[in-house]
Amino acid sequence: MTRAIPHVNICGYPGAGKTTVAILLWQRYRTTVIRQYTTRVLRAGESETILKEYNWITNEEYKNLYNEGKLLKWDSANSHKVNPDGSEYFRGIPASEFWVKPKPDTQLILSMFSTRAAPEIKQKISPEMINICLVADDLILKERILSRFGRDYVGGHSDTIAKYRGINIEGSANFEPNHVIDTGELDAEQVAEKIAYLAGLLTLTLP
Repeated sequence: MTRAIPHVNICGYPGAGKTTVAILLWQRYRTTVIRQYTTRVLRAGESETILKEYNWITNEEYKNLYNEGKLLKWDSANSHKVNPDGSEYFRGIPASEFWVKPKPDTQLILSMFSTRAAPEIKQKISPEMINICLVADDLILKERILSRFGRDYVGGHSDTIAKYRGINIEGSANFEPNHVIDTGELDAEQVAEKIAYLAGLLTLTLP
């Protein structure tokens, strides 16, 4: 009997270590990444990762894709936010990503859906999806974001970070992760190894 390919969704607040851990998993396992569309501009000091987890498009292109039915139309799967300069941006999930058959040698399906979208995706499309929420202490989050984006970004998000506790992020009262991992207690290598273990890719016993 062929074993199902594990689908791991990694979520958490900016600075929790999602991208770093996702890249480690991508480097170690033959991974299919479910990409999202975003119209957000790259922040200062930010660059596109080797995961290419986003398709960067314009607001007009986003609206056309949405109207053509090429994006999941649930409210939870679409975000309408504002850049620091006051301009609006959108983020959405392409419906086609869920019906593309992974390559035969794929070991892991990886996504980074928000805690808002994850519950509905798990319920309607991917019931076996393993939701893993990465958390960290407020001070650690601030230090990581400061080193990545600078003081202006942290200043603009200080209230949000101060209110952030555990998994209560992005107003996601219905989000119940399968696992919560504190990235302040483990380094990125250890977190990636633990996720691989939880996904059934490793058989060793971890602490």
